[in-house]
Amino acid sequence: MTIQVLPLETSNDSAEGSFTILRFTELDLPDFVYVEQLTSALYLDKPEDVEVYRRVMQRLSNQALTSHQTTLFLQEILS
Repeated sequence: MTIQVLPLETSNDSAEGSFTILRFTELDLPDFVYVEQLTSALYLDKPEDVEVYRRVMQRLSNQALTSHQTTLFLQEILS
């Protein structure tokens, strides 16, 4: 698991809300996206839907602090 912080001052129009991409090492289990809503949840498993979320996740990851920078940022907040 990798944790990265996206600074508040970063403009971001990539995602409307939170989502989770679940990936499995077993070849017979496809990746899927879990989107939690107020009164329900969506499980998206169509490859084209999963790919859209993968691209959004890549953009967010590129805009966020690196894993090391995130560690330093969180340590600073806690001290």
